Order: sequence, then C-alpha cells, then structure tokens
Amino acid sequence: AVVSTQSTGSLLNAFVYSNKMEKAFIFDIHPKIFVATDNCNPFEMHTYELCCDVLDLISDFVCIYQDGEAADHMTWSTIKLTDCRLHLRQINRTLALICIQQAADCDVSHAGILEYNFQLLKDGIHRVLEVANM
Repeated sequence: AVVSTQSTGSLLNAFVYSNKMEKAFIFDIHPKIFVATDNCNPFEMHTYELCCDVLDLISDFVCIYQDGEAADHMTWSTIKLTDCRLHLRQINRTLALICIQQAADCDVSHAGILEYNFQLLKDGIHRVLEVANM
C-alpha cells in the first residue's frame, strides 16, 4: 500500500497531539517497515525496534489463535509496560498503527475517546489510500 507521507503525517501529528502519545507509526506489517510517522517527537531507533517486537508478538498470537490465518482489520492490542503503553490497531490487511504512550499520560477514563480517535485516524488513512489509488 502506498501511503501519502504528507497527508498521513498530518493525521498522525493530530492524533499524537490530541491523545498525548509519545510517538505513532504506521507499519507495513509483514516486512515490518514503517511507512509513516508523526514529527511531534524525534525518531529513535530503540522505539522502532520496540514496535517491531510488538508486531512479532502479535503475529505469533494471531497465528496461534486464528489457525495460522493472517491478522484481520480487527486485530488490536494494548501492552502495558513499566513506563509506557504500546497500542497496536490494525488498519487493513497490510497496515497497522503502533503508538507509544507514557504511563503518566494514560488515563483509563479516556479509553473510549482514545478508541474513537483510533477509528477516526483509521478512516482518514483509508481515505488517503483511496485517493492515492485513483
């Protein structure tokens, strides 16, 4: 999937800012290459590696619990670490959003708002992909 970097970057910037995320990436799932990221915070290699580890972990679980089938658009996960949370939401069969949120910025009472914002971002990315494929 070809993603417009400027449009997608703008969507990610708004998402990161409004949800108090540290960093957000859109990954092409199978080669584990990020195709877009926000520019609110600088890119750090260990953050990218952590996201790749999350993709591996989720991929292993999907293979176990979905009889070896590929993940679908409903695959999601939130992993709580000591100092942060990692949120993964599948956008389509080939793309996934992975966000990092510091523990101090996690507010369980806003889980519904966060999920709603994930859906808005997903819809925006789908629209960008539709325009790019015209």
